[in-house]
Amino acid sequence: MSFEIYLKENYKKSTTILVFLILVIYFFIATHGTLKFGQAVYAYSYYNVLASGFAQGKIEMPYPVPKGLLALKNPYDPIDNFPFRNSGYQDLSLYKNKLYLYFGPTPVVVLYLPLFYFFSGYNLPAGLANFIFMSGTLIFAVLLISYLRKIYFKNVPVWLEFFVILVLAFANMAPFLIYIPAIYQIAIACDCFFLTGAVYFLCRAANKESLNYLFLGSLFLGLSVGARFYFLSSAIILIAFFCAVVLRQKNRFTFLKLLSLIGPFLFCLMMLMFYNYIRFENIFETGNHYQLTGFLSRAGIENIIPNLYTYLLNPVTVNCQFPYLSLHQWHPRTYIREAVEKFAGLFYGVPFILISSLLFFKNDILNTQTQNHEKTPFPFTEFIIISIPAFINFVSLLAYQYVNMRYLADFLTLWLLLNIIVLFYFDSSLSNGNRFKTYIRFSGILSGLLSIIFGIGFMFRIYGN
Repeated sequence: MSFEIYLKENYKKSTTILVFLILVIYFFIATHGTLKFGQAVYAYSYYNVLASGFAQGKIEMPYPVPKGLLALKNPYDPIDNFPFRNSGYQDLSLYKNKLYLYFGPTPVVVLYLPLFYFFSGYNLPAGLANFIFMSGTLIFAVLLISYLRKIYFKNVPVWLEFFVILVLAFANMAPFLIYIPAIYQIAIACDCFFLTGAVYFLCRAANKESLNYLFLGSLFLGLSVGARFYFLSSAIILIAFFCAVVLRQKNRFTFLKLLSLIGPFLFCLMMLMFYNYIRFENIFETGNHYQLTGFLSRAGIENIIPNLYTYLLNPVTVNCQFPYLSLHQWHPRTYIREAVEKFAGLFYGVPFILISSLLFFKNDILNTQTQNHEKTPFPFTEFIIISIPAFINFVSLLAYQYVNMRYLADFLTLWLLLNIIVLFYFDSSLSNGNRFKTYIRFSGILSGLLSIIFGIGFMFRIYGN
């Protein structure tokens, strides 16, 4: 019995084992090899503090506001407020003599608060929260890959599917995120989980008359916005696109479908806006404008071009010292140096994302097919569902002056899914004797291996260390 036949006959079992082994590695990374999560301190514990406040019916942070901070001419000035930020007030938002947490409340609502109630004031380690959210992200991504292969790409070998799962697991910045138990990473990991889940449920809903998938997709999308409010625009556009898909189908369940699609998302959005209003008297204010931070990051179109270079082209170099990678800091003169982290451009650090460039040569490649071969449909609807948040989230980040490696996780899982679809499409469309199929497989495997190696290596280059 060949290895491929064995994988096909034991597909569910083999997939479960693969995912389990990846999660074991995630756990090892999250615990730094100690197999034990440490309790977080300082900014890392803000979510636990907020959960405790929610349990008591309070939305502000229970810290006293220093009189010296309030006495400053401008308490938001990074230089003047440094002594107070350095003593435990970093990245809190000050408004009308109260301190608030500007990070989205979704992690508290879905994870911290339930554990606080059920386990009598339990303080969740930040590393465990990161591990839970990124593990869930992986599971939803694997479910989506498996579903798309089953529906569209039956000719793709199971071993190739398992390989791209490894690429996605280690090239999507998950090792980078879960290695540091910080609130910044938790907010992003939570968004990854709910956004990937939303994409999975909506892709399932695109091919099946199921109100449940629509409801869950809408709910997960709303919760993702509750984790990262910056990406509200991509969520609204995705909802609008899927409304068009539902209206095009025109059947007796259209109204119920629209209700299932819009209702949960709208409820989450209204709750989030109410939460913003009772804190800052503005439904769109999350606290960013009142943040006690080290520098005031400005958003603007002038940031787009330099950020394009940083996100895509900032080079990675190989050296002789573990982990054998060097990241570089680049920024225009208008940037504050601390606003730009040492960074790995995606074209260098995650070369697997270049697979999608094959779409520009689609007709030329498919015209090389001379043998009779089953025609493979391209999953346009699913591709668009994934593309909308993938690229709008990316474009949204380009406008901000602050550039950080962890922000790649806001869209990279979805980018990898898009490239997996492209790889599967060409692999399924071309016959085994076609030389372009061999070239494409080789390119996918080579770029995937490099992406895995770099993805793990970046974990050891946190903040340039």
